[in-house]
Amino acid sequence: SPSADLTRCVDCPNGFDAEKGDCVCGDGEAAIDVDISGALLDEKQCIACDEDAFPGPSSVRVTSCERCGKNKVYDTTETPYECVCGTNYTMAGDGTCISDTDLAALGNSF
Repeated sequence: SPSADLTRCVDCPNGFDAEKGDCVCGDGEAAIDVDISGALLDEKQCIACDEDAFPGPSSVRVTSCERCGKNKVYDTTETPYECVCGTNYTMAGDGTCISDTDLAALGNSF
């Protein structure tokens, strides 16, 4: 399998998925080829993403887990997967999520 930086080939312990072009990993997992200290791995490892992070759809190469950020949740109903504002939050123009309560209070101040 190609490394995340596309500079070398790395073995896949659980097999290779030709359709997505990367190692086979389970849902909610990302295939990594560099450990936490930055050392290159001889074979890819499937790591589970934290609850507030996402690996992307299992149909594409996934080389890391991405965090959604404050007041955002991971939405798996759309492809590609994306972070959206959580319940009772609204997306502001700058991409941040504002609570509906704060938004209502702001609207009442004008």
